[in-house]
Amino acid sequence: MIERVDLNKAMGVISNASHPHFEEDGSMLSIGMSVGVLGPRYVINKIPVDPDDNENKNDDMRISMELGTPRSFTKFEQVANIGSRWCLDPGYMHSFSITKNYYIIIEQPLSINLPRLAKSLISAGDAVIDGMSWHGDYPSLFHIVPKDKSKSWAGERYSFQSDAFFFLHT
Repeated sequence: MIERVDLNKAMGVISNASHPHFEEDGSMLSIGMSVGVLGPRYVINKIPVDPDDNENKNDDMRISMELGTPRSFTKFEQVANIGSRWCLDPGYMHSFSITKNYYIIIEQPLSINLPRLAKSLISAGDAVIDGMSWHGDYPSLFHIVPKDKSKSWAGERYSFQSDAFFFLHT
């Protein structure tokens, strides 16, 4: 049976992107946003296949890559954690990228202006889009985080920049 999971309570994220990735073992990787004393942070969580679910196991784990597979959301592992460059304007995250060795978080200059978003949610005449901002004079940032923590360096990431661009899917 598929159950509803409050990800804020289970993993401490206030939002979660629409497009997860899956590892070869069936673990699901998802990017979300958490908020703490240092402001908003982009977090990638690795959610394992539920180890107690014996019904859906097979040799190549294909069935475990389906979104309906039981998952142990309380046994997640946070594998990346990057602070937003703007405290009240975190970048809009719809997806992220992975390679064999790295997680790639692209922080585009389309942001969610938190004060304006709050206003848009309580105002009858505003839409969610009214809470977004385009900072086209600022670059898009690529945050590269190694999967293998033993190969981490000071700061645990590289950051690169490019001209501003908008994207939804990687």
